[in-house]
Amino acid sequence: MNNVAYAERDLKFIKKRSRIYLLYRGFRKIYSKLLKYENRQIKSVLLYPTIKEERDLSNILNRIAWAIPFREDIKVFIPVKESLRDISIKSLTPPESQMPYLNKLCLDHIFLISERDIRK
Repeated sequence: MNNVAYAERDLKFIKKRSRIYLLYRGFRKIYSKLLKYENRQIKSVLLYPTIKEERDLSNILNRIAWAIPFREDIKVFIPVKESLRDISIKSLTPPESQMPYLNKLCLDHIFLISERDIRK
């Protein structure tokens, strides 16, 4: 039998890793209860670095429109140079190599901000 695609399994090692993982999960659960850790949702995202060209902005916006769908409690801030600050997001055309998501989805959660507003 050829062992190229189907190597022998080390069952002792697999069981050992399984036990270690279960032990880790148990410790993690106890630790989170002791520290009263809460799994908090991310409410805002700030991209970095500042976008300087319209071509890059349309690429990033199209990817964000696909990856982070609209929800009222999530805000995405994209720092752009001053000349791109007031551009209409839906007027941009995505790169030809990508599916167009800019016109299909609600993008009210994406905000273009200037470089000086980043600290706010």
